[in-house]
Amino acid sequence: MSEGGFDKLLGSALSILSARAACDPARLSQAELAALQTRTSRLPIPSGVAAALVGLRRELEQKHGVIASDRRWVQCLKLLQAHALLEGRDIVEEDDLVVLPCRVVATRATRRNCTAGIQAGQPD
Repeated sequence: MSEGGFDKLLGSALSILSARAACDPARLSQAELAALQTRTSRLPIPSGVAAALVGLRRELEQKHGVIASDRRWVQCLKLLQAHALLEGRDIVEEDDLVVLPCRVVATRATRRNCTAGIQAGQPD
C-alpha cells in the first residue's frame, strides 16, 4: 500500500474510532462489512489490467515454472479490487498489481521463497 493510501486508511480508522468512542472500535458491524464488500466487488477492472494478469500468468509459467490455479487468479482480481478501494480509487489500475507477487504462486514453500527474495531485494 502506498504511503498516501496508508494515510487514508489510518484517517478512516481514526474517524471510525472517534465516532464509536463508547462502542467496541475494533469491529465493523455486519452492515458496514457488507457495504464494503459490495463496494469492493463493484470496482471495475479495465481490460489493460486483465491483459497484464494474462501476461503475468504466462511469464510465471514459462520463465519460472509456477502454475497457479484458475481459482487463485480469480482471487487475485478480488485482491486488486480491495487494494484499489484502500488506495481511495474507484477503479483498479495496473499499479495495484504490486500486491500480487507472492499471492499467485502455487505452494506455501514457494510463497516463502518468493517473500524472502523480495525482502532481500531479489524478486526473482
